[in-house]
Amino acid sequence: MPRYFSGPLRHQEIAWWPENSLVLERPGRFDAELVDVYLSGWSPGGIILDPFARDPEVVWRAQRRGFSTISIHFDPLAHLGLAIALDPPAVSALDSTVTRLADSPKRGVPLRQHIQELYRTTCATCGSPAIADGYLWDRDQGAPVRKRYRCATCQQAFEDPVAEADLALAHSVPVEGLYRSYILDRFSGAGEEARELVQALLALYTPRSLYALVQLALKIDALYPDAASKQPLFWLLLQCLDLCTNLHPDPAGHAAYRPQRPRAPRQYLEINVWLAWEQAWAALRELKPASVRLAPNPADLLAAAPAGPPAPAAYVGLRSMRDLAQHLPARSVAAILAQPTQFDVVYWPLAYLWSGWLWGEQRAAPLWSLARRKAPSWSWYLQAVEVALHVLGRLLKADGQLVMAFEAADQAYPALLMLAAAKAGLRLVETGFAPGDAAHWTAPSASQRGGYRQTWALHELPQPAPMPREALEAALREEARRATVDTLTQRGEPVGATLLRYAIWRRLEERGLLRQAMAGQVEGGAWDAVSEQVKRALQEGVASEVVWLSEKEGGEEGAWWLQRPGSLSPPLDDRVEQAVRELLPQRPAWTWRELVRRIEADFPFPATPEPDLVRRCLEAYGDPVDEARWQAAATDAAWRMNLIEALARLGYRLGCGVWIRPAGPEAAGDLGPASFPPEADVVWARSQEVRLSFVLRETAQIDDLLSESSVGERYLVIPARRAGLLRAKLARSLLRRQRLAAAAWRIIKDDHLVNLAQGAQVSWHEWAEAVGLDPLIERDEARLPLFGTS
Repeated sequence: MPRYFSGPLRHQEIAWWPENSLVLERPGRFDAELVDVYLSGWSPGGIILDPFARDPEVVWRAQRRGFSTISIHFDPLAHLGLAIALDPPAVSALDSTVTRLADSPKRGVPLRQHIQELYRTTCATCGSPAIADGYLWDRDQGAPVRKRYRCATCQQAFEDPVAEADLALAHSVPVEGLYRSYILDRFSGAGEEARELVQALLALYTPRSLYALVQLALKIDALYPDAASKQPLFWLLLQCLDLCTNLHPDPAGHAAYRPQRPRAPRQYLEINVWLAWEQAWAALRELKPASVRLAPNPADLLAAAPAGPPAPAAYVGLRSMRDLAQHLPARSVAAILAQPTQFDVVYWPLAYLWSGWLWGEQRAAPLWSLARRKAPSWSWYLQAVEVALHVLGRLLKADGQLVMAFEAADQAYPALLMLAAAKAGLRLVETGFAPGDAAHWTAPSASQRGGYRQTWALHELPQPAPMPREALEAALREEARRATVDTLTQRGEPVGATLLRYAIWRRLEERGLLRQAMAGQVEGGAWDAVSEQVKRALQEGVASEVVWLSEKEGGEEGAWWLQRPGSLSPPLDDRVEQAVRELLPQRPAWTWRELVRRIEADFPFPATPEPDLVRRCLEAYGDPVDEARWQAAATDAAWRMNLIEALARLGYRLGCGVWIRPAGPEAAGDLGPASFPPEADVVWARSQEVRLSFVLRETAQIDDLLSESSVGERYLVIPARRAGLLRAKLARSLLRRQRLAAAAWRIIKDDHLVNLAQGAQVSWHEWAEAVGLDPLIERDEARLPLFGTS
């Protein structure tokens, strides 16, 4: 929980703090475990290149494994963040620098007091003066409507409506002023279009925030002309520039907010700039120096030490890949870990503004081509990525690998990377895709965010001769059709649009058709040409081999499935569940990543399960040994018999006759084999008629039971620890949900059934509350603390 850093409230908790819509976090970071996975497969001693570096994890983990690293980026903000993370200032030096700035005079008072006075208010409870932590503004009213503060006298946090004095103070800073001119002057060398963008972006700050931020920038320039001494202060100011935009909604009770354009939400927070500065100061003090040996030049990493290979070191630079290639020889990099740049209409414009604000227009200029775009330009992106991959391919050793790992909401990114890599002479050796949320397998493809991995190696074949356009288009459609059928067949389950299209592009890459498309002069460009043929293949397939399943007729949400499935392997999630059950007892303990890697090896793309499914299976069949390892859960040999006894006892208490399926082939009691449902283990009946039948299933594999409903109500009894897995499997399979509903199965967990059987009293009302994957009895228990305490 954030705390006040100074003043009479020092060390007390801030009652609220925004956690969403931080622009600096939008490009994302590498999965630290994924970094370890790849590093463990490469021979130590070489150089790892991160050409779009934002994450110190790559440097830290690579050096621990004996690799040197080159981390570069053309984005000044990424470079600043990485440089500070790898070499943070000493706390004593930082405190001295920031204190000097805070105590510097402004209008006869220390700067910290001058800025804090911009947020002065009065406690509505006791009337004491206070400093507001922030205000909630209404965009339509153009004014703050509520204030948040902690009163030093009352020793309480409050949120109250703003008073007239608060409104007057908010509007006392003029919209235009010298402080705005200061920022625009930083872009004096930019064109008119760039200056217009900067003007528009400044509207994302209240006049008060903008004024306070400029005062900090002016003091930094005046007190610390040396670039090196400015760097930690620029890092602090950058956090404030991010935190003090109007992009933050009220954090209380809201889901994560990821703005799709640089515009304030209807109600947004104005945060006290000095409070934001002190929070950044506290965060920077917590950064620990890393034992990383930094090299001043990338070429220094190639020089051998007198006694052998050089000790691992890291070079961190603000430069482009083309520039780097001029300082490194070809085939000098052992491996490349890259998180490709993507369009972002919020991050890049603000990164351009902040870079120019801190360092001037010349430093911001490399960001302009991305900042100026209001929508993705795929032809431009393909050309830029092609150039980048050509440079990376030149630097990569003959036996090296280029790994691209990234998240994307638009399926165009992984497809465009495949096209560009085909032209750059790279071949795809491994790939994977996992949706950001497994429940979104059926989301519309345009909005499904997911994680992608692509591992590339140098291609040994020369570029092919171009095919005739008609032949190429026909080949693209045919391979897209085959990829569609093969993917659905291999997975044995309906497949979301994003995964299916990605599998199609993977097939086209394997067959060399993307190289063909990039080798010729295709009308409209390779991206449009290949995308059109993939689209046509799916449209033609709807009429012949595949069908679009949706919970609403004609709905955009849904999944692709085979029109005539025939005899297929069990669904992928059932096979993964079975694999995890069998793998867990084979070792005393598994780490999460070891299990995922084993499953991925056994289920290659496009039949690779998403990691969330593997985790659900692990939770269903494993027990944690410690924070990192899992072991197989103990099995209960008497589970089935105990439940049959509980069902018998419970059925009699509810006034039913109970019949239990004999273990042998003999007839099922007085009901006779014609009346006893063939799949049932236990039946409750009245007047010799089946009312309720029960199937006991120790796994979450239920597809064999999803036939049309037979006599009576049907109940599936499962272990409570499998409920999360079954819930996930239903969420990811539209077809299974439809079949479960049509078959009218009801689900009850074993623990609720046993509790009912052992209870002093039982009724049909209590029975109804215990039925379901999320039964009422669990929701009622969750609400109990709201109505009283014990």
